[in-house]
Amino acid sequence: MGIGTTQEYQDDADTTHRRIGDSVLDADGKVIAVNAAIVPDYSGSNLGVPAKFVRQLLDEAGITLRARTRSYSIMSFRTTIHHIAAYIFIEIFLACGFAQANDWRPIKEQQGVQIYYRYPEESRFRQYQGEIVVNAKPDRVVRLLQDLEKISEWHYRTKQVTVLDMIDMTNAYVHIINTPPWPIHARDAVCKVSLRIDEAKSHISITLTSVKNQLPVTDQYIRIPKLEAEWLIRPVSDNASSVRYQMHMEPGGRIPLWLVNNFAMDVPLLSLIKLRQLLNSTKK
Repeated sequence: MGIGTTQEYQDDADTTHRRIGDSVLDADGKVIAVNAAIVPDYSGSNLGVPAKFVRQLLDEAGITLRARTRSYSIMSFRTTIHHIAAYIFIEIFLACGFAQANDWRPIKEQQGVQIYYRYPEESRFRQYQGEIVVNAKPDRVVRLLQDLEKISEWHYRTKQVTVLDMIDMTNAYVHIINTPPWPIHARDAVCKVSLRIDEAKSHISITLTSVKNQLPVTDQYIRIPKLEAEWLIRPVSDNASSVRYQMHMEPGGRIPLWLVNNFAMDVPLLSLIKLRQLLNSTKK
């Protein structure tokens, strides 16, 4: 085992000439990952999908694996692993156009924040949504969202946001730099940010949409071709607000689909948790 994290495994076993789906075992013979890719021009280096993600895909597909008391032969064991790998490709196949675009489904809950996902039309990448209630009025929430100097304190994996051009008081072009976890290369995006106040519905919305031709692409970052996000803030009492965060990203470059979807899920989850901590601990 070379590197193991909650997101991926890297090992140097001689499996680069086998099929995707070969298993990665720990010292006790337990399946901890399934091989998903190899590093080109680097013999004996494999990237594996952690077993928990395989189980997640099976759960979403409504498939239950039952434990058996008899021992498996090596051949039958490999066959089972390749069946699991097949479900990973089924997930990709469904994401390409057979999932319901408007069907929000719960996927993860942490510290009282429930995250939902769905597949937008004609996209392989998931859209995520989460919501929190904070002890702050809507105007204070908006002030924190617009404070670019503090955004790295709470927005997950966002290193920096710079204003490129203020169009008017409620619209601007910004440059965003993200630092995703290994093995995803650092990325940037140029987006138009718009703030809208809907008095009829008693909410404030901040939308972010990627744009082209506002800033040249550099070798330092991979430019995100598509990024859409929305913050919806509305009062729920005299001193509390509901904050909903919805985002969808197509990151560009060559990244395994499962890795993108699981990283993207943590963006609204961990950002909302940290945002709530900041707003609830600071009284202004």
